[in-house]
Amino acid sequence: MKLLGRLFFGFLVAYIGLNVYALSNFDMQTAYVKKYGNEAVENADQTFFKSLYDYYLDENLVEVSDTYQETVLNDENESEVVTYSYNLYMFYGIAGGRNFIRVQMDDLGGYDYSKGIEVTFYVEGGNAFTLSLYDISDSFMFGAVDLKKLYSPDGETEFYYNILDVKVYALGVDDNGLNTKVKLYDFDGDVFLDKADMQLAEALTTPLDPNAADKVYPTPESLGLTKGVAHNYFNEFQWTLWKNMAMYVVIIAFLTYLLFFRKKKSYGTTKGSPVRFKENLNSKVIEEKDEDLPQQK
Repeated sequence: MKLLGRLFFGFLVAYIGLNVYALSNFDMQTAYVKKYGNEAVENADQTFFKSLYDYYLDENLVEVSDTYQETVLNDENESEVVTYSYNLYMFYGIAGGRNFIRVQMDDLGGYDYSKGIEVTFYVEGGNAFTLSLYDISDSFMFGAVDLKKLYSPDGETEFYYNILDVKVYALGVDDNGLNTKVKLYDFDGDVFLDKADMQLAEALTTPLDPNAADKVYPTPESLGLTKGVAHNYFNEFQWTLWKNMAMYVVIIAFLTYLLFFRKKKSYGTTKGSPVRFKENLNSKVIEEKDEDLPQQK
């Protein structure tokens, strides 16, 4: 049983350790994207976000900026001018041999989006896929959807389907505690993205002439793709990994000592027997009673 327990403990240590490493790696990437993403938003340049992908299309699928002002009455019943604004970008990218649409928003002001930003893709066949944007920075929000999972969010389809429409909503709560849903964007057209234009990742690995002896594959440039950049987030944010792993090692070392190396305190033994017993109040009372008894001759 002891051996089995130690094997189980070792497996648990390795499993949790891998998860600590994975979460630390995610934290490093998030910190990197947050730092340089903020700079990109400040410079109104989407190149950084696109370069995170293996390949991407330079031309955005959507690029919308909207700003307007409205006079409203505040809580003190005084007129107040509120500025509503946002920048919305959608672009096509390839990562790990998969095709994605990335949605990016910044300069979002005036709107109540306390419950998030919701992006809904309407696919042929009557299906709809909803994407919630991540808020990792005060400057921007983003999300990405795998194009093969649009039709079946819980799984993966064999084929691609036309995206007919896209709508973007800001979700919030009004003064009465009721949920609000304000439309920020609605595609105006028949087909937002044709299924024929969703397969660039497959096109990169498909020979121009499948029957040729020497296979020749299309170049990214011939497909209109730009190669991404290998971002080295580890060099700048590696302290996150070392800090988390060091804390984990200390905790595991302490638990290992408590479970396997700490010696139990011995309080005494019975006569002629190695069995240990712990002194308690009852034994003290018995000893005191024994001292009161007359000595037998």
